[in-house]
Amino acid sequence: MEESTIFKLALLSSLVGIFIILLVAENLEVKLYNISSITNDNLDEKVKVNGEIISIRETPGLIIMDLKDETGVIKVILFKEGEVNINRNDKVEIIGKVIKYRNYLEIETESIKII
Repeated sequence: MEESTIFKLALLSSLVGIFIILLVAENLEVKLYNISSITNDNLDEKVKVNGEIISIRETPGLIIMDLKDETGVIKVILFKEGEVNINRNDKVEIIGKVIKYRNYLEIETESIKII
């Protein structure tokens, strides 16, 4: 193999490795927020919140919940992919993206865990 081919392969491998590390690091470093501290500045940002489900409504394609912590309440949207076993008064950890719907901030859930 020529040196230029080896160099190109090494460079490509390095770039792919760096890209994978960045993706993994982004998923590992989700900051924990109090609900009251989530603002418009967090739009499209991935956040983690812990709280209690105080209301839950199921529709054909999604579940809409109100999540409460010691600082406030926020609406959480969970798109159904299979069966979801969560109930009112469950304490959960939500990781998701902050979105705005009808001028209110919500969290579009990427993962949910009962704690």
